[in-house]
Amino acid sequence: MVTVDQDQVKQIIMVCIDTSKRMSKPFYPSKSDKKKDDKNSITRQFAATQYLTIFANRLYAHRINCIIGLISFNKEATIESPLSPLIYQFEEKIMNGSELKSYSDCTKAINKAYEELIKISDYPNSTKRIVLITAGNDLYGADEGSEITRKLFEKKIILDVVTFGSENDFHELITMSHITGGLCF
Repeated sequence: MVTVDQDQVKQIIMVCIDTSKRMSKPFYPSKSDKKKDDKNSITRQFAATQYLTIFANRLYAHRINCIIGLISFNKEATIESPLSPLIYQFEEKIMNGSELKSYSDCTKAINKAYEELIKISDYPNSTKRIVLITAGNDLYGADEGSEITRKLFEKKIILDVVTFGSENDFHELITMSHITGGLCF
């Protein structure tokens, strides 16, 4: 990992992006989007990619000292870009995109991000954060959501959630986010 001044790093951010088939659905559902031949509709994957590109550009433009990484997830969670202060590595991985597969398992993504974040201990003035971007509310196991929330809360890791779908579909993720001090969009 490239070293940076430990006192200057304000955020350590692990972004988790859903690469399930749900992300291929239209971002703005409408009657015209129901047509299978409508090639002009913006997909959730495209919107998420644009969001992350702008996010990375703003971090760089505003000179926000942070360490950032990227995890893609569907039924498995994969580290696409390890935690690094080099924003261009993160942005390059976003632009490459991922093949959309099966369903999404938010539990695996959050746990993988948690494991990566707790490895970093030499930035005392930083806030650790997981940004979860998903079109699905798949938390497997009745107790897993509460156990993950407990771990995040104890380690002071904030969970922010960006969802594509109805607020009613994401009640458990929204609750987890609020308990950890995070925001939902």
